[in-house]
Amino acid sequence: MKQTGIWTALKYDLEDVTKRLNQAHKDYKEAKQHAEVWRDDFLESLAEAKAKKNGTDVAKERKKLTTVSKQRKQARNIKRMRRKLGNPATTKVYITDEDGNRLECDTKETVEDACIHENASRFSQTQGTPGMTSPLLDSLGYLADTDEADDILHGTFEIPDGTCPYAAKLIAELRMPDSIRKDGPTSHYVSTQDHVKGWRKQKEGISADPDGLTFSHYKAGADDDYIPPLMPLSDPSPTNMVLYRKRGSRQRTWRF
Repeated sequence: MKQTGIWTALKYDLEDVTKRLNQAHKDYKEAKQHAEVWRDDFLESLAEAKAKKNGTDVAKERKKLTTVSKQRKQARNIKRMRRKLGNPATTKVYITDEDGNRLECDTKETVEDACIHENASRFSQTQGTPGMTSPLLDSLGYLADTDEADDILHGTFEIPDGTCPYAAKLIAELRMPDSIRKDGPTSHYVSTQDHVKGWRKQKEGISADPDGLTFSHYKAGADDDYIPPLMPLSDPSPTNMVLYRKRGSRQRTWRF
């Protein structure tokens, strides 16, 4: 409802919803006829903005944007010809049973069971490893936030009896080098310049929050001379990122 702006959508009956859906399709088809013109107008305004920012010629910036747009369109046409445009739905999957037989799952129930089993096995691979069993688990815990974990970094940790010999060899190599120890802990501070530099390297089109904003929104904001130091708490400003890293917390909208 937030994206469409129709806040009373839940009050409509089936007939009203059908009428509005049909009208939306008509508006889409009509707007699609003007898509090329609107795209050219957008590229023209973008070229003017880039030229003003970089101190270059508008025609030069327009040529760059037009070239990129043509390349993207050509790539889409190639994918369309190869029938690889978009992500087709999964209709079947294959699994291997305990006897080594390869089985095909082509129903909703069997596909779901196969995916659940695969995800469960993938995200539980550490079960039974030395770090997840005694005696290391008793000493280090699940988060390695114990005094024994600090002893490993200092090279003074005493290997408990019954520890896997390969795990013991790994622990011996986890001692923090003196060169790193002398530098001290890494600072939580992020300057505005580093913040802006980091956002410039991000890819556009990535969904950033439940409201539907993409990385394009944050890249545009981070590149502004006024916005980065004053971004509100809902945005990843450098000041807020320092607080989140230092406190080990995260925003409410980032939680799943």
